[in-house]
Amino acid sequence: MSKTYTDVRYEDVSVGMEIPEVHFPLTSQKMVMFAGVNRDFSPIHTDSAYARQDGAKDMYANSMLIIALFERMLREWAGLAAKIKKIGPFRMKKFTCVGNVMVFKGTVCSKYIDEQGNKTVELDVFVETEEDGTTVVGKSMVVLQ
Repeated sequence: MSKTYTDVRYEDVSVGMEIPEVHFPLTSQKMVMFAGVNRDFSPIHTDSAYARQDGAKDMYANSMLIIALFERMLREWAGLAAKIKKIGPFRMKKFTCVGNVMVFKGTVCSKYIDEQGNKTVELDVFVETEEDGTTVVGKSMVVLQ
């Protein structure tokens, strides 16, 4: 089954609006597969015992996985016509470990039309888990139709 995307229009967005969440169960298999995709074979991301020796509860998500899932959340919300201008900066406040469901969230913090006429929306974005609360906080910028 393919996903249907609906393009969000600038006029339909308001400051304070929350965008739909994306839930991503973080499993060992997904971590190892993603390490292969982005060639980050650091054992903190692929070996539970090593990650525990490093002070984490288990192997944990790397920044490329976080960015990819922020992009997924933004694309599913904004649609295919939107231009994702920027993801970040973001800060990892806590480890986001295997065994948790990562919940990606966003809130519109500003909207404006820039000098080039781009209908720009800025968002506060973050990741939460049931076990650890907010683990990642950041910003993103999207240009809408």
